[in-house]
Amino acid sequence: MNSPDCSVQVCGIRFQNPVLAASGTFAYGVEFSELVDLNALGGIVTKGLSKEPIHGNPAPRLWEAQSGMINSVGLQNIGVRAFVAQKLPALRKYRIPIIANVFGYAAEDYLEVVRVMVTVPGVAVERLPAGDLRTRVDASVTWFLDVVSRHRNSWLAAVTAGGMGHDPDVALVLTGAEEVAADSVLVAVGLADVTAYRAELRGMI
Repeated sequence: MNSPDCSVQVCGIRFQNPVLAASGTFAYGVEFSELVDLNALGGIVTKGLSKEPIHGNPAPRLWEAQSGMINSVGLQNIGVRAFVAQKLPALRKYRIPIIANVFGYAAEDYLEVVRVMVTVPGVAVERLPAGDLRTRVDASVTWFLDVVSRHRNSWLAAVTAGGMGHDPDVALVLTGAEEVAADSVLVAVGLADVTAYRAELRGMI
């Protein structure tokens, strides 16, 4: 007997089922990997991420009430840069969509988090193998195609501004992130100091 198709689509992203781990109750997802088959979920909504780490409120954070519990955690989180460096690599091996819940106290805070999320991290450049130009180019292309393959749904959701109301500020952040990513690839393949035809090189990337 075939299993029923429980898939749903939200904002153009396909979820294999409508069961998503809710933000704030499931940490960053990887913490529960030994207790739950994460690939059986429809997706994961991460704990809220801010531009800078937040330590949260001092104890006591939880208070028992007659019909439940009152909590005041204070939005504790490791910050978007630590998330990208420490948590996201572990999440890449799962085939389900990962939704980053972001917050801030001003529009600039949100935009900075988006910029960090869609920019090629420096660690990707640092891990490329040493060797001649051809070796570094091959490694860069392989890494890039792997990232696109693993995160094609998330990337499309980020670069397609329909869900953002074509916000010009967000568009500017995404454009800037693409430029930083292109420069990172040029650094990786040993062309950081090339000035002739630089615009054409970045366009090819």
